[in-house]
Amino acid sequence: MAKHYTKKEVRFQVEFRPSEQATAHGGQLAVNAFFDQFGLWRRVQQALALEVRQHKGKGYDPVVYVAQTLFCLTSGSVSLADAERLDEDESVKALLGLKKCPDQSALGQWLRQAGAAGGVEALRQINRELVAWTPARAPKERYLHSGRLECFFDDTQIEVSGTSFQGTKLNYDGNLAGASIHLAKKIPLRQISSLSPSKSCARKRVSKSRY
Repeated sequence: MAKHYTKKEVRFQVEFRPSEQATAHGGQLAVNAFFDQFGLWRRVQQALALEVRQHKGKGYDPVVYVAQTLFCLTSGSVSLADAERLDEDESVKALLGLKKCPDQSALGQWLRQAGAAGGVEALRQINRELVAWTPARAPKERYLHSGRLECFFDDTQIEVSGTSFQGTKLNYDGNLAGASIHLAKKIPLRQISSLSPSKSCARKRVSKSRY
């Protein structure tokens, strides 16, 4: 690819008036602002494992792939084909500072290459930093329940029971929960940033269901 694409910071004024260049994804402006405050785009650019190009002056910067994927997921889309369609929305691209978005083949190739180069762990580290940063800026009454921080990680194969969450007899398939019941564990706020994906589920397994 001869051309070079990246994500730029944009300034704009909001006016409410009739226009044929409307977008259904105007809410992504708030998502972009949130990630700007966190410094996500700078973190992505600094993550060497996400840079898989041989020639950095050509193609898409890693921040374009990450931004395209995040805006896709936060707008309710679920596939690489959905992410590709973001390139068709000129209005939202202008608002988000994206001149062009890669197609699903290029996005899939970057995901494979970045994953093989250690990009998954790089993204996990950024995610841990985001999880630590968010509660530090939010009023405590927004996420504390009776003065405690409760974490409930839901999965179709994990049923949770504990002092704060109602026990579940049946899983989502209608089967008895059985040995799939886990105990909800309350995690101190100071430990949230150190959680890895392998530790971020309920940790104590009940070998036999009490039902």
